[in-house]
Amino acid sequence: MNTTTARDNRHYLVFTGHRIDTPNRATPRFPQRLEKQVAQLIKLTVQQELDRWGKHSLRAISSGANGGDILFLEACAALDITADIYLALEQQAFCKASVADGGADWARRFDRLCAHFPVHILPQEADPALNVWQRTNHWMLETAMSHSNCSLTVMALWDGDEGDGQGGTRDMVDRAKAAGASTVRIDPTELL
Repeated sequence: MNTTTARDNRHYLVFTGHRIDTPNRATPRFPQRLEKQVAQLIKLTVQQELDRWGKHSLRAISSGANGGDILFLEACAALDITADIYLALEQQAFCKASVADGGADWARRFDRLCAHFPVHILPQEADPALNVWQRTNHWMLETAMSHSNCSLTVMALWDGDEGDGQGGTRDMVDRAKAAGASTVRIDPTELL
């Protein structure tokens, strides 16, 4: 007799990815003009995970920055996948730091997603030796891995480079690989 609960069988899909490029970015990584193409690739990849694991077994976790995070969460909403938003800062402070510089449309979409999905704010008692972005990466991964018998895929919208600072996409991918999670990479620079 199998006594495993539905919770034990969930597959977690944790997203990490580049923000939309600011107009003054020296080397393009994810320019605004690629948004629709990247959105289609993200939705296709989420659909593949949905087909593989099933709607009732799949749960998504992402932050809410402009660019990849918002596109991922929009794909989850369109596909009716349960998702949670994990923010490094209180909602309005996060919007100011990681969403609004992409423009008013990104801020509206962020607010709409925060009204649609549960929002979790990084606890203050987390490791103060790491910046809030690194701590949020740890938090999202640890949440997904804390469920017994769960399986985990990290989906990364990532060009493969070092990134702009600690706690970025490379940090999350490295942590996921070290934890034994499978990873799926979408490289936006291939569309340039």
